[in-house]
Amino acid sequence: MVYGIDLGTTNSLVGRGEELYTGLVASNVDTLRKCQVTRDNLGENIVASYKTNMSMGESGKLSVACSTIILNELAKRAQQVTGEQVKDVVVSVPAYFSTSQREAVYQAAQNAGLSVRTLINEPTAAALYVCRNRKELVVVYDLGGGTFDVTIVDSRAGSYAVVATDGIVLGGDDLDMELAQEVVSELHIPLRYRSKQNMKWLRGKMRLAKEEIQKPGVQKVPVLLPEFGEGTSYLLTEGKYKECVQRVFEKTVLMTENLLHMQLPSYEKPKIVFVGGSSNCPYLRSMVKEKLALEELYCEADPDYIVAMGVALYAEMVEEGTANVCVDDVTKRLCIEISKGQTLTVIDANSIVPCKNIIPIVNHDTADYLKVKLYQGDSIVAEENEYIGRLDYPYGRKVQAGEGCVMVEVEVGIDGVISISALEALQGDECKKTIKLTAR
Repeated sequence: MVYGIDLGTTNSLVGRGEELYTGLVASNVDTLRKCQVTRDNLGENIVASYKTNMSMGESGKLSVACSTIILNELAKRAQQVTGEQVKDVVVSVPAYFSTSQREAVYQAAQNAGLSVRTLINEPTAAALYVCRNRKELVVVYDLGGGTFDVTIVDSRAGSYAVVATDGIVLGGDDLDMELAQEVVSELHIPLRYRSKQNMKWLRGKMRLAKEEIQKPGVQKVPVLLPEFGEGTSYLLTEGKYKECVQRVFEKTVLMTENLLHMQLPSYEKPKIVFVGGSSNCPYLRSMVKEKLALEELYCEADPDYIVAMGVALYAEMVEEGTANVCVDDVTKRLCIEISKGQTLTVIDANSIVPCKNIIPIVNHDTADYLKVKLYQGDSIVAEENEYIGRLDYPYGRKVQAGEGCVMVEVEVGIDGVISISALEALQGDECKKTIKLTAR
């Protein structure tokens, strides 16, 4: 059996086919007890929102460790429902996740004793669920606790074709932080009260206030703040909340608008699908629809659950062997650094995966090896992109500048993981590498 896991910034879920085996499982971890805890637990050892730091580097170790704990918890809960051990899984990831971040998810699953059959991008999973019984051109606006993805998906031909995707690290956590900063600024909270734990506690208070003011008919929410001095309080008004929402999430509208303009002809008008817990905000939805002039595609499911339901369906498709036939996803632009720090495109942005391409690279210096540095991003300047990894091709001899032509092949798997290989044009010697990014 293959199970689908939505490993979220704020909440995680697991299911298969049409069924979810858990409700929202908070992605919070007690690092001292090494266990999953609820969102209401704000102790010093509680870690949340670590997904935004996911990577295979040193800075990502905590994220991998916490993800392992959550994956273990989900597998245990699913086993309690099904009576079967959870082994094979499909895991959802933000569309903008790099190879390093995807490899980190694989590592966390391996640490949890799970075998990841493949990964699926979160907005693609959402479109899979929302469009399962209808043929539509949709733009998925996926705003979670810490990540934002926007993806155009076309299901009008009966399959699920991703046209284009983009995303950034931004979510409900940023709104909570903005609200907390508003409190500090408006109440002129002294520096001595702004300890790390107090600010963590304040963000939790403002999260609850945020959820309350989003309810119909609520125009103001009083927030008691005794930690900042006896009798201290703050009044969150509807107007102030709307200002914060617009200030924090305006860039998501611009990113969506740019993707639509660049990737679709003007006569195409997709419907918009709101996904992720942070998209529950009615002011946000109104702002996005008004500025983009798009009609919302109604979905009966709660935005918090849509990705998980899509992953559960996809897990069943993977098990049946129909996933690659029905779902087409895309990759970011991949490029190689050439002379003067500029880049040469190997794979274009929004190419359908799996995909690969071969390009010739010639050495610019006399050397006994060729250094091939791979990047992901849209800039022509190498260092402005995300560094993916390096392959050193050994000539086995000293080669004069301009005389060592090597055919470099870059391949992107269905799960977005990248491999690179090189073959010298004259000698025929091959050098391969799957980019793991354990070292930079």
